[in-house]
Amino acid sequence: MLQKLILTFLLIFPMGILPAGAWAKDSSLSLVGELDYGEHWAEDGGVRTLDANYFAQQYSLLVKQKGLLAHGQGGRYDFALGYEWNSLASKLNDVETDIDTGKVLFRGDVRIEPGGLPFRLHLYSEDMHRSTFISSNVDSIFNSSPTDSFNLEGPINNLSNGQHIRSGATLVVGIRNGHYQGRYRDVLSNFPRLLIDYEEIFVRDLKSSTPQEYRDRNLAFVSLNKKDNWFHYRLFTHRDAINPLQDFDESIYMLGTVDHTYRRQWVNLTNWIKLSADGSYTTSRDFDAIGETTKRYDMNLFTTAARGHWNATNFNTFSREMDIGLLRKELEVPLFVQGQIDRDTAWRLRFIGHQEERNQFNSGAETDEANLFASSRVEMFKRAQFILSPQLEAELKRGDFGEGHAVRAGFELYSNRDRRPKHHLFGSYSVAQFGGTGPTGFDTEFWEQVVRARIESELSLSVRAGFEQKFIYGTGTLDREVSEYVTPESDLGLTLSQTSVEKIDGDVFRSTSRAFIEHSVRSWRNRLEVTYDFLSNSNTADTQVIAEHRLRYDRRTFLADVSNRIVWGGEFAGGNIGSGGVLVASDNGAVVDMSYEHRTRLNYTPSRAVDAGLSLNYDWRHSSFGPLTHMLLTQDYKYSFFTVNGIVRKLAQLQQKLEYERFVPISGVHSSATIITLAGEYYPTRIYYVGGRVRYDLRNPEDTGALTWYASTGANFEKLQVGLDYAYGTRTAGVSTPDRVEQRWEVKVKKIF
Repeated sequence: MLQKLILTFLLIFPMGILPAGAWAKDSSLSLVGELDYGEHWAEDGGVRTLDANYFAQQYSLLVKQKGLLAHGQGGRYDFALGYEWNSLASKLNDVETDIDTGKVLFRGDVRIEPGGLPFRLHLYSEDMHRSTFISSNVDSIFNSSPTDSFNLEGPINNLSNGQHIRSGATLVVGIRNGHYQGRYRDVLSNFPRLLIDYEEIFVRDLKSSTPQEYRDRNLAFVSLNKKDNWFHYRLFTHRDAINPLQDFDESIYMLGTVDHTYRRQWVNLTNWIKLSADGSYTTSRDFDAIGETTKRYDMNLFTTAARGHWNATNFNTFSREMDIGLLRKELEVPLFVQGQIDRDTAWRLRFIGHQEERNQFNSGAETDEANLFASSRVEMFKRAQFILSPQLEAELKRGDFGEGHAVRAGFELYSNRDRRPKHHLFGSYSVAQFGGTGPTGFDTEFWEQVVRARIESELSLSVRAGFEQKFIYGTGTLDREVSEYVTPESDLGLTLSQTSVEKIDGDVFRSTSRAFIEHSVRSWRNRLEVTYDFLSNSNTADTQVIAEHRLRYDRRTFLADVSNRIVWGGEFAGGNIGSGGVLVASDNGAVVDMSYEHRTRLNYTPSRAVDAGLSLNYDWRHSSFGPLTHMLLTQDYKYSFFTVNGIVRKLAQLQQKLEYERFVPISGVHSSATIITLAGEYYPTRIYYVGGRVRYDLRNPEDTGALTWYASTGANFEKLQVGLDYAYGTRTAGVSTPDRVEQRWEVKVKKIF
């Protein structure tokens, strides 16, 4: 109903509410017609397997008018009214489609903004959604590879149409203190600032292959009462006429220092303390088979404090949610404080309190979890050559998901980078103790020590080298669930193993060594890095060696980026290898114990006329079942011709592209693809263009080759576009695929009146 009222108002508004002299008009009339006709057929082994043709038409007439109200003192408006007619007659094999439909296009947008008054009214209603024709996905030898952006669409067999109406109204009345200096400031300052925003979206498209009909409504009522205290009422409803089980309602009541754009506002309690608080009540309902209503309360109390040598932030949150027989309550109290004792000493404190309770009404099960965490860090001797930073953190956990405690103490000693030392040193030591009982009753009594040392040196102006060593030693029994914030490092696997353990019983020792050397000079950057990872526990001992090399040369006309990585030992689960090719390369989840990876990317652009590129991706993996390899080579060359007649314009472009891909799986039966593409474009004038393209695709072990030809021509005038595309392809018979002949052509015309 409200949508109809808004639309009626927008239609009668220009007829006499304001005098004719108050309008500043800008009118236009547009008529657009589009035609798209095409045929697409294919024969496999002499049998017609694809027979498609289509004729799509779209015509639209639109009258537009926009301007200012009262010469800009009263606001502005934008109106449009038109009609769109669509027709589609298509045939895809034995399925015929005949669609003949039209729709009204309209837009009404009025903004009433009287100068000098704190009053803003925005009314709008529109359906400018243009219909689109949908192409079908058919098996075709014209389909391009993932590395090629050129692609031909399938035959048109559907239409996305229907109503997409968006209507709404926004009213803003009132002032904020100090933001209005008009005559009635004293009077208006006694009234609250008010925002009412309503929007309705109606979609109805029943002729599509995926019909839809739904209505979304959004209502926001926001009032600024005093200072920064805002009251919100927001309502969202979704009604699906086709599937009522998708219906959804949500309403929110909020009071606090959050403005109408959901930006948090801060209130100055003193000149060094700020406060922001809000509370909300949310109800939501799904109209599915269960149809339960979710109720949720949220309370937020945020504070910040800043003095000369310290500052603190506190973000307290509480929520209570009831959803489908479950009552959940959660409280979190975090506090962060940092400051400086003097110019040489800085400190940081952190405290987090968290509690969560769950109550299942159906089963009567009650669970709870509570955590208390505190940490501190001090940075000493900040102006000296080395900075010392002692650290301490502790946690206490209680509840049904594990109970325990964890304490870690340690220190860091590192070079002061402000001194610009030649050798950057870093060292740290920490000791941690974990105790408690896991949720399954597994007792925890675990000690862990971590030692880390690192040195990085500038050997010369162009050479930098470094070495890092890390030792982890743990002993005892450990259940990972006894702590949340203070976490052990002994539960992690090797660097590339992508594994972790939940329980430990015995001793754990891990040594990770990493060394690198890097040479950088002008456009060159050459880096070599080696990592040795050793992990030993009460059951097994594993090692992993990772060697990586990266070479990059970057100049204005030439770019070279080469990387290599080889990994020995340390089992890790594989998956898909390679990317961007036409072959599906996978190791089927085999456990890989050795791998090699190579990436090369070269690009050469000596001038605007030449653009040459080369890329190589090579992957080799070895598992207990055997080795597998994947290689993808792509080479691309473009040469452009330009003509200068006052301004520089591209006259023609020639392109050559080579793609070679090879995959040898564990079974040893390899597959390969070789694709060669030649293309050209010619622009005799700014209006006309001619293009051609030929591609040869050879596949093995299928032992079949596909040769496709493509030609296009057209003209692009200011108000007329014409295009003609033609494609023809043949494929020889293979081991399991028949020979194929395929043809496609399409004519497109667009005229703007």
